[in-house]
Amino acid sequence: MNVVTRLARWIALAWALGTALALYYTAHNLGVHTDTADMVSAELPFRRTLEAYEQRFPQLVDQVVVVIDGVTPEASRSAARELTARLEAEDEIFDSVFAPGVEPFFERHGLLYMSPGELEELADRLAGVQPYLGRLTADQSLRGVLALLADALQAVREGTFVDLEPILERVNKALQTGLEGRSAPLSWQSLMMGAEEGLGDRRQFILLEPRLDYASLFPAEPALQTVRRHAQALGIDDTRGVRLRLTGGIVLDHQELQSASRGAGIAALGALLMVIAILWIGLRSLVSVAAALLTLLSGLALTAAFAAAAVGHLNLISVAFAVLYIGLGIDFAIHVCMRYRGTHAAGVPHPSALHQATGALAPSLTLCAVTTALAFYSFVPTHYAGVAELGLISGTGMFIGLVSSLILLPALLHLWRSLHSAQPALGRAPEWLAGFPTRHQRGIRRATLALSLGSLALLPLVRFDHNPLNLQDPDNEGVATLRDLAANSEASPWSAVVLAPDAASTRALGTELGALETVHEARELFSFIPENQDEKLGIIDDMRILVGPLLYGASTGKPALEDQREAIRSALANLDAHLQSKSPRWADAIERLRDNLLALQGVLEGPEAARTLSIVERNLVATLPESLRLLDAALEAGPVGNGDLPPELVRRWLSADGTYRIEVVPGKNLADDMAALREFVGEVRTVAPEVTGESVLVLEYGDAVLTSFRQALLIAVIMVVVVLGAALRSADAVLVLAPLIVATLLTCACLVLLGIPLNYANIIALPLLLGIGVDNGIHMMREIRNPAVSRGDLLRTSTARAVLFSALTTVFSFGSLSFSAHPGAASMGQLLTIGVLLTLTATLIVLPALAGRRRS
Repeated sequence: MNVVTRLARWIALAWALGTALALYYTAHNLGVHTDTADMVSAELPFRRTLEAYEQRFPQLVDQVVVVIDGVTPEASRSAARELTARLEAEDEIFDSVFAPGVEPFFERHGLLYMSPGELEELADRLAGVQPYLGRLTADQSLRGVLALLADALQAVREGTFVDLEPILERVNKALQTGLEGRSAPLSWQSLMMGAEEGLGDRRQFILLEPRLDYASLFPAEPALQTVRRHAQALGIDDTRGVRLRLTGGIVLDHQELQSASRGAGIAALGALLMVIAILWIGLRSLVSVAAALLTLLSGLALTAAFAAAAVGHLNLISVAFAVLYIGLGIDFAIHVCMRYRGTHAAGVPHPSALHQATGALAPSLTLCAVTTALAFYSFVPTHYAGVAELGLISGTGMFIGLVSSLILLPALLHLWRSLHSAQPALGRAPEWLAGFPTRHQRGIRRATLALSLGSLALLPLVRFDHNPLNLQDPDNEGVATLRDLAANSEASPWSAVVLAPDAASTRALGTELGALETVHEARELFSFIPENQDEKLGIIDDMRILVGPLLYGASTGKPALEDQREAIRSALANLDAHLQSKSPRWADAIERLRDNLLALQGVLEGPEAARTLSIVERNLVATLPESLRLLDAALEAGPVGNGDLPPELVRRWLSADGTYRIEVVPGKNLADDMAALREFVGEVRTVAPEVTGESVLVLEYGDAVLTSFRQALLIAVIMVVVVLGAALRSADAVLVLAPLIVATLLTCACLVLLGIPLNYANIIALPLLLGIGVDNGIHMMREIRNPAVSRGDLLRTSTARAVLFSALTTVFSFGSLSFSAHPGAASMGQLLTIGVLLTLTATLIVLPALAGRRRS
């Protein structure tokens, strides 16, 4: 220590220079890695299977999925077509753009993917409206729609069967919303197809293969901004009756990185502010607070530089190293400052007080650094690479913090020794609290035993959340959209993927996998070759002969306003005639239609006539041209063979080396059903052991993390016990560990009672709590065995005060993580906050009570 005080100025200058160099090196060499697949070891079998798949189908790895929902099939299709055309022109941003719903191949051959029975029903439906379709195609206006209804009602009165209920309901809705000034287009496609969906769903997908800029912190940013810019230019929003959302793995990574980086920055700032506040309350000295903070920040910069040199990047978990370092690294400085201030306040001159403080604390601080670092390092040999990197960085950070607190901090305190005068004395614990552990040691031991047994009973109820989506902000667009898709088996993101070497095995595996009980369907390239084509083409030919000539009849031109008024008067007379007939059908719908037409008739006589008529007509016939175009295209269907499939479709199912991809869609929503997920993957593996896909990754990833956790916890316990046994007497080592075991059990019980599951982020907390708790236990055990400290004054010592305020800084720094926008980081903050508070209680109350009898 004499060397430190003698060279204090040079030490401070050297440390400042080293810190500056560390910051420069970090800024230029530390990146951020967002691929969640790399969070576990690439040597695991499921990772090797995934790598083989990604090598054959790289275009499917980092897809951006554009989801467009429309109020009608026509609205979503129109938006998808326009946006696809724009994005295809952005060849510097996207390698491929594929929109299956607006692909010309499917528009032409879409009817072949219906069953023969469904085609027969469609043919009968078109035959029923064929007599009226020609008039509507020629007069696509309010007048044309009313004329169609008039002809159909006349046919019904004459005995012809026509089901008018669907069109009456939709026309009434279009008229009513139009009178209210709102847009609600009627879907003619749905009417023709006899369902809410027509040739396609009201949901359209655009699959994008972006060119990622890995030199940027956010590699997908240019692609995502390009999509949103074109969507905004095209007016793809609620005013057009469509909604656009983005999802896919690369989108989730992008949004998670935004949440994690923003959350880590906010949490680190919050932690720093809380640490400053706690330091001031605890130290009551601006000099000590300033010296401790400079030591802390310097150590943080050096730790970041180590991360850049040893790892080269931060992952979505290791970005929390700054908060962990602030919460744990400040402990060393607090103990040094507390001991120094207490010794100096007792009348010991400055140099001797500083020497005594560092000399007395160096062994225990070193032991604390070793045990905490071992808790971090316990994850390094595991397969959980994401936390292993955090463990390596933070574990080394503990030694950096130790050295900084034993060299830089005393140097700063010595340089600023002239400012130490007239500082307020440190507070002392009140009598009732100071003697509580010794006066009530029997009751504390009994209560500890009871709580431990109760917590042990709850231990089997601690659960692990396998779903990585729960670690992301549920309000993020990508997460919400993916959950929406997961609820739909047709577009489930939880599919499994099987690779097959040739066409024959692909067909065989597809058939076998599709027959499994847990499987909704198995898709492969040959699924896009329609069955029973001859039969279906015959039905389509009949439909083309029946309605084809009517689709593009000669237009009668746009009717004048007076013509529209006359059409309404004629329609009202027709409706009255129908209602006065014997047992009129659809009487309620006809009455509503009559009321709506009367209201419209009144509006068309006023100043709002043109505007209202425009909205009403747009609601009634805006989708008609697109529906007629699609029907016309679909009636031109022809035979489909392997060579007729679109190349962009083929490359998604057949790799360049001839490997086929089979997608196995689960029959259930597996998002939050671990039993169903395990059953689905297990059943698929009975047919194809080498399987990958999201469902497999979630299962295997979770199992790998749990295995790593058990391994890390075992390593941490063994190493800490060995270190304690070597440093302390065997009985004292047991006394230090006992309260920590109690605190761990109570922490697990709190997780159960509060409904907080373990997950990929917070699972590191339990081995870490062991390391943190051992540190405090070591300090307190040193005081308990100190003959100069009476039993009643144990909680009045500078050590007890340092333990208290060290724990409080840790609690508040970890607590700041609880408010992170990243749910994974937030859950880690919550668990560590609970654990540290319980560990503090066990150290200050339970440990003295357990040690009291032996000492007395």
